[in-house]
Amino acid sequence: MRRPRPHATTLGPALAAAAVLSLCGCPSIERAAVDRTKLGGDVPDRLDRMLVVAVEGADAALAAELVAAVEDELIGRDLFDRVDAVAGVGSAARLTLRLLEAVEGEVWDGWELSTGWVSRFELEVGLADGAGAPVLTGHVTGLGVDRVSDAEDFSPDKRLDLRAAALHDAAVKVSRALRRAADERGLDALDGLVPLRLSPGAGPVAVALLGVDDEPGARRLRGGQLEAHLGEALAALGQALKVSRPEEVRRAADRPPTQGWLGLDEASIQPVAAQLPVQLFLVGRVSAVAGRFSAELRALDRDGRVVFRHQATAGGLGALRVLAVDLARAVSDGVRRAFDPS
Repeated sequence: MRRPRPHATTLGPALAAAAVLSLCGCPSIERAAVDRTKLGGDVPDRLDRMLVVAVEGADAALAAELVAAVEDELIGRDLFDRVDAVAGVGSAARLTLRLLEAVEGEVWDGWELSTGWVSRFELEVGLADGAGAPVLTGHVTGLGVDRVSDAEDFSPDKRLDLRAAALHDAAVKVSRALRRAADERGLDALDGLVPLRLSPGAGPVAVALLGVDDEPGARRLRGGQLEAHLGEALAALGQALKVSRPEEVRRAADRPPTQGWLGLDEASIQPVAAQLPVQLFLVGRVSAVAGRFSAELRALDRDGRVVFRHQATAGGLGALRVLAVDLARAVSDGVRRAFDPS
C-alpha cells in the first residue's frame, strides 16, 4: 500500500508547508485530529436574536461555507432568528471567525497500518453583543475524520462530506456555550415557578393543553416547541393542576381545526370535550417579531367560552422556555381566580 502524500490549504505558503509537516509527522490519525478548542466568556441570556458573521483570512468560497454552517447550526438550534454575512442590523450581535489554518489531506497511521482523511479548520473566535462588548472568545477546531484501509475509498464526494462535517463541527462548538446560556436561563425560569395551591375541595383542576398555533405564513414553526415547554411548565405547578397526558389529547384531537386552536368555538370544541373529561382547555398562538416572541393563551370551558386569557413576550436566548413559564404562571393565577376565589 502506498503511503499517501497529504496536502493542505491554508493562509499562505509558509502555513501550508507547516501543515504538511504537521500531518506527515503524526504517527497516528488521532494525533492528526487533535482538538484545540477552548472558549471562554460570560454569554448574556438577553443576547439579540439577530447575528452578523464576519469571516477573516479565508477565500470567498470557504467563507461562504463557514457562514452557511453557522447559520444552519444557530438558527436550527433556535438560538438566533437571522444570520447575515454583512452588517446592517443595528443591535445585532457580531461573530468574528478568523481562519488560522485549514488542513485537508490523507494521513498514514503507522501504528495501525491504515489510511485516514482529516479535514481540520483552526479558527479564532470572537462573539460580541450589539454594543460591541465581547461575550465569548477563544479558539475552535473544526474536525472531520474518517479511516479506511485503502486510500482509493476517499472519493471526491467523501472528501467534501468530511469538509462539511468539519465546518459543522466548528459551528456546533461555537453554539455550545450559547445553548448552555439558553438552557440555564430557561431552567432558572422554571425553577422560579411557585406550585399552585388551592383550598381543600377546590382542586385538583383538570386541564388539557390542546395545542399552540403558529402565526399564518410563519417562516419557522415554533408552536410545537412552545407547547412542549408549556407542558413541562404546567407539570411544575404541582398536583393542584391535573394535566391530561399528550397521548390522551392526541386521541381526542389529533389535528387542529381549520380555524386553528385559537379559533375553537362552542361547536368545534364539543367532539373534543366528549372525549376529555377536563374543566379547562388551553389553546394558544406564538409569533416572532423583531427578534422577540409573542404568545397568546386562552383557557376555555367545556362550552368553548373564554375563562381567562393572557399575552406575554420574551426575547434573547432561551426565550421560548421563558415564555412558556410566563404562560404557566398565568394559568396558575387564572385557575386560582376561577376555581378558588377565596
